[in-house]
Amino acid sequence: MAYLWPVAFPAISRIDHYYGAGPSLNEILALILIIASPAALVGGLVGSRLPAEGGHMEQNIFAALGGVCFALPIACGGLWFFTGW
Repeated sequence: MAYLWPVAFPAISRIDHYYGAGPSLNEILALILIIASPAALVGGLVGSRLPAEGGHMEQNIFAALGGVCFALPIACGGLWFFTGW
């Protein structure tokens, strides 16, 4: 999914346009993955604790939603920072 971002935001594919010899797209995605992973883990932990009843499936759903809600702003902020949007 990360490699489809240049379709929506073409500035990512022309990083050198913004600040010369900057990092490549793979390096940017790896850095954002490293930064967003702890937030996703914390969101998954918080989300899995939300449903007190309901069973294992509901805990997994809320853990996934919590992870996405915590990691998405960090990932979008990282892409925004590197692409200059």
